[in-house]
Amino acid sequence: MPLLLVLEDNPPDRRVAAQLGSSAGFDEFELSGSATDIKAYLAKALEGKVPLPDAMLIDLSLGYDSGFEILRFWRSTPRLKPIPVVVWTLARDTQLEI
Repeated sequence: MPLLLVLEDNPPDRRVAAQLGSSAGFDEFELSGSATDIKAYLAKALEGKVPLPDAMLIDLSLGYDSGFEILRFWRSTPRLKPIPVVVWTLARDTQLEI
């Protein structure tokens, strides 16, 4: 059962992400609007307490924290690096640097 981990702070957009994930073959979802919660989920997954996601969809621009924190954690954790990440965000006329 493929699991998609979604970080999106807008509830209607979380529903859209789940619908898109479902059409892409995911049938389990962990949805959150908090980078802190997603990081805690990934830490539990690394400890074997919950399943590792098969992919992650991350909004970089959140109300009070940032999806960049999750990207940094993902890049710095060897066991997470094989997990595909899709960035889903509203980009203004700015350059994104990770």
